[in-house]
Amino acid sequence: MHILVFIYYNIEESIGSVGPLRIVQNFFLVSLAVADLTVAVFVLPFNVAYNVIGKWIFGIHVCEMWLTCDILCCTASILSLCAIALDRYWAITDPINYAQKRTLKRVVVMIAMVWAVSVIICLPPLFGWNDWPEEFNINTPCILTKARGFVIYSSMGSFYVPLVIMTIVYIKIFFATRRRLRERAKASKINQIKSEKSKIRVDEDSVISDSGQNGFGELQKKNYTKGKKKKKKRRVSESEKENKSDELDQNRIYKRTARKKNLYLPKSSNLKN
Repeated sequence: MHILVFIYYNIEESIGSVGPLRIVQNFFLVSLAVADLTVAVFVLPFNVAYNVIGKWIFGIHVCEMWLTCDILCCTASILSLCAIALDRYWAITDPINYAQKRTLKRVVVMIAMVWAVSVIICLPPLFGWNDWPEEFNINTPCILTKARGFVIYSSMGSFYVPLVIMTIVYIKIFFATRRRLRERAKASKINQIKSEKSKIRVDEDSVISDSGQNGFGELQKKNYTKGKKKKKKRRVSESEKENKSDELDQNRIYKRTARKKNLYLPKSSNLKN
């Protein structure tokens, strides 16, 4: 898998396109792939041969280089994981500022520090901090030095310190991610409440406007019916007046004719002078 990652990255570089591995932070993955690839190429084949044959037949110099390369590559792989954890922590806790600080130069410096620390950890046995025998033959085992000081030194630098750093960093990443998710959930709830309130206000305004229009229409209907009734009353009163005037005219005509003919005019409640 690491070989495929490395080959894909080289293809992206040769083509010149902007692929996912051209992103700056993914150079840490390339460093991790290189470290694991060197373990697969320079460490594992000799280990397999040594276990199959049961003896070290490659000489003392190859033995020293094999053990040194083993410490170097394994330490570089672990420290690359530590650098990836730190990069993720800074990207989550301070995304805006770290996005500007995460430059190619910064990432290259961090990767160089990873490999420099790995070299510092693996080199002391070559300069005398070991318990290797002075005479080396086929029956001599090719094993790491058992010097207590170097064992403590290498194990602290290659394993325990990176383990503590990665544990603390990923715990902080967990809490920071959970806090951010809670903040997003609260923000989404607040937005939902605001949207619901705005909808309720819009609905109330529409109801008020509709009720106002309906009330205005009802008033218009009432006024129209009242006007009709008034017109009907006026018409009735006018017709009554006309009828009364007609009766008065008839009474007057009757009186005149009776006077002319000297007829007896009976008193009646309907006749008026």
